[in-house]
Amino acid sequence: MKGDFSRQTFGAAKHYAKVLMQQGRVQLDADWNEQQSILEHRITTESKDVVGASGAPQRNAGFGITTADGKTLTIGRGRYYVDGILCLNETDTPFLGQPDFPSATDVIAQLTAAQATAAFIYLDVWHRHLTAIDDPLIRESALGGPDTSSRVKTVWQVKVLPAKPAGGGGVSCGDSLPDWDTLVAPSTGLLSARAQPTQATDSPCLLPPGAGYRSLDNRLYRVEVHQGGALGTATFKWSRDNGIAVSAIESVNGQDVTVHQFSQDDVLAFAGNQWVELTDDVLELSGQPGQFLQIDHVNAATRVVSLKTAPAAVNLVRNAKLRRWDNAGLMTVAAPATNNGFVALENGVEVKFEAGNYKTGDYWLIPARVATGSIEWPFSAPQPPLGVTHHYSRLAVATLAGGSLTLQDCRTFFAALADAPPAVHIKNISWVNDDVVTQDLIQTNGLLVNFDGPVTPPPTDGTSGVVVVSLEMPLVVKAAATASDTAVMAQFAAILNGDMSFPTTSSLLWKPAKGGAELKSLLAYLVSQQITRVRVRFSLKGRALWFEQGNDRIYLDGHALGQRGLRADNTPRIDLQFPSGDRRRASDFESWFYVQLQLPPSNLVGLSFAAPTVLAGATLGGTVTLDFPAPAPVQVKLTSSATQAVVTPATVQLSANQTQGNFNITTNGTGLGGSINVVITATAGNVTLTNQFTLQIIAITISPNDLSLFTEHTQQFTAVVTGTPNQAVTWSVQEAGGGSVTTSGFYTAPTTQGTFHVVATSVVDPTKKATATVRVSPKPKDTKEHKDGKDGKEVVIDKALPIEKLTRVEAVAAVGHPIAQPGVDEAPSAFEGASVGRAFIRPDERPAMSPSGNGAPS
Repeated sequence: MKGDFSRQTFGAAKHYAKVLMQQGRVQLDADWNEQQSILEHRITTESKDVVGASGAPQRNAGFGITTADGKTLTIGRGRYYVDGILCLNETDTPFLGQPDFPSATDVIAQLTAAQATAAFIYLDVWHRHLTAIDDPLIRESALGGPDTSSRVKTVWQVKVLPAKPAGGGGVSCGDSLPDWDTLVAPSTGLLSARAQPTQATDSPCLLPPGAGYRSLDNRLYRVEVHQGGALGTATFKWSRDNGIAVSAIESVNGQDVTVHQFSQDDVLAFAGNQWVELTDDVLELSGQPGQFLQIDHVNAATRVVSLKTAPAAVNLVRNAKLRRWDNAGLMTVAAPATNNGFVALENGVEVKFEAGNYKTGDYWLIPARVATGSIEWPFSAPQPPLGVTHHYSRLAVATLAGGSLTLQDCRTFFAALADAPPAVHIKNISWVNDDVVTQDLIQTNGLLVNFDGPVTPPPTDGTSGVVVVSLEMPLVVKAAATASDTAVMAQFAAILNGDMSFPTTSSLLWKPAKGGAELKSLLAYLVSQQITRVRVRFSLKGRALWFEQGNDRIYLDGHALGQRGLRADNTPRIDLQFPSGDRRRASDFESWFYVQLQLPPSNLVGLSFAAPTVLAGATLGGTVTLDFPAPAPVQVKLTSSATQAVVTPATVQLSANQTQGNFNITTNGTGLGGSINVVITATAGNVTLTNQFTLQIIAITISPNDLSLFTEHTQQFTAVVTGTPNQAVTWSVQEAGGGSVTTSGFYTAPTTQGTFHVVATSVVDPTKKATATVRVSPKPKDTKEHKDGKDGKEVVIDKALPIEKLTRVEAVAAVGHPIAQPGVDEAPSAFEGASVGRAFIRPDERPAMSPSGNGAPS
């Protein structure tokens, strides 16, 4: 606020409730202004707490956006609150004729330029400081026309924000939109101020340079952002007198500007080389900076200010004015690397900008006082701007289609605390809330609602907009993949087609469409899916049903509160209190009830086993399956074709709501050979099902099953498996040290005598085995003599065998000396020095002896 103020002292954090004057004291503008700020803060805070962020009173709701031709908008008369600030519109106002928004442009043109089909119509509210230049009636002509005071005006502007959602599609009142978030985001720029600190010096002969505030006049410095932007981009200007050196412009001729008055005060007068801002109402109401120009020279007698450059077009009709600033040209909002980031203004006053986003019009006030030689800046942290603060509220959503606009009202409404607005209420309904009704009730009778006063039928076929009747039923999200799996279910709501009528002026009847044929088919399908109960939800839209009384409309207040109740079977339910109403202008009516469906009996559709084959002696699982959950307990009878081999339960009992029942079959196979097919029969009602499985009765025979062997002799055993296609067996010797047997049944007797057992075991059924008995005895000794072999062991020689039949060791034992091996043993004598080879040489194959008789070959 650019006024002739000494300082601004209000601070909400101080929690001051009032300002108290004292007798005999000097009256200051700051005290009066602080009292006004305290009162304003209290009123806006209280209004916001009562109304909310924004809202319109029900009795005189204003700022409704309407269109008569689908192309132009009208702003409705009435009141509206935004952040506790009261906005008044005394008459219906065209969108392009707003008194405080001269730069408004056509809505369709804005949408077309933005290539958008929807837009938010919103209210921008802020406070503007006005002086006698803006409103001449502020002056008191009886006193010679001085401007004794100034004013603060609440400015409201209805604007358009084209909406282009990221995912495309339409726009609703509550939708989030990045462009909206950017619009309403406050300035994040921060500023610190100080008086220049004392500079230290190392020389005792030098006085330190001046510090603190060094002017001889008390000042109120104003630092204001000219062009918004980020740190390093935005620009600012400053004034030592809060920017009050201003005059209205009467005419502009090239570089010469004629002002309305020329101050006789040299401090506030225009002078050569000063910088001025040329602005008007259009720029100020649009939040735009003015033209920043430099004065060349002035002529006080003619009130002409000559500029160094000619200004652009000036709107003299909209309060054009020339305001002096004390900076030498626009300055950049920056934080220099020197002086701790502070920027010097003048006379020791310094400011420091922080990183952030600065908006045009952001300002800070810095009182400087001669008595203290300093400034009043009681803040330890950088401060946000004092203004200008904008407040926003969405009023409507406009959608452009086929060159025509349609509107959705986004306003919220509130009733006076002591008022119960006139409304229509529901007296009773034709059903009982939260209770169970028969299947034919809704199809035959429909749903009847009685009111306590007349209602006006909707002007069009608004059945779906006034009454919504939905059927809530189970829906299979994922079917069971196997018999042991569980299906995933969810609730699905289907809106029913219906017809709305008004049997009397105070009653409404809803009946299913096409005489209930559609509903009947739907319920039949649900019955086929074995669904026993569904919920019907009835909703009556309060804002879409009203009674027209002259120019007023009385809406339905259908809000009905719940209370405890009991059904006929003494189970609890929620009853509704009638008549409806919760002291609202309009509210919806909600009710629900349940429809009991008649289900047919369940049928047996499946008989299955856990496996196609089972080993005798094992247990086999079985399952019987119904087509639908049983409405009542179901008994399934079971019989078997092989009662001597298997045992089945006589019945399988399924409880209500079950679709499957499990049972177990025990097997033995006693007295049977091989494998057999077992047939199981299941009977439930008139349905009989059969299924079969294979009972594997495994038997093993081993050959030979009884024999005698000499020690270390071998025998091949074979095993035959019956009752299964898999003939594989494993072989083992029952006794430790009883010899060894290979995987193919080749047995080797041990070196010791005894009775041992060779065992063949079925791989399919390890309980099935066959055993062969083996008696092992030493070799006979009646025709054998014992000799020692080369390793010291006794060698038994059968002298009846010709020597060429003997092994090398046996031959050595027989002849009493080693036998030479041709090509291997090269001894001089066949009987001396010959080594034992691996083969015996027959006599006729021996080499001739040398005549010398030395035993060497000839």
